[in-house]
Amino acid sequence: MKFVNLCALILGLALAAGCGRDAKQTPEQLKGRLDAAMGLTDPDKRNDALKAVAEDAAESGVGEIAQAATQRITDHDRQNQVAGTCALKLADHGDTKSATAVAGLITDPDRRNEVLGKISKGR
Repeated sequence: MKFVNLCALILGLALAAGCGRDAKQTPEQLKGRLDAAMGLTDPDKRNDALKAVAEDAAESGVGEIAQAATQRITDHDRQNQVAGTCALKLADHGDTKSATAVAGLITDPDRRNEVLGKISKGR
């Protein structure tokens, strides 16, 4: 009985560790996801996929992919939101150069100034 409980515990821990998208992704993985997102023909689905790629890239500290994915979002309100989120995540990872470039994609001047101000002050 103890062996069965131990096996169940180990299996549960293994599954819990492998669940979710918390693990950082490599630039190659993110580039593959960006390419797949760009292959989507439905604009809403493409924008959703690009948002996910951009945010995961920023979380992984891959500014190039975060910027590329954000640039390709065609809904300007969503692009502004994603650019702000990604810029701050990149700044949190210490990549202020990429953070500033992504913040430059924000078309709303007030929001862009807010994000750039946070980047310049180290948050």
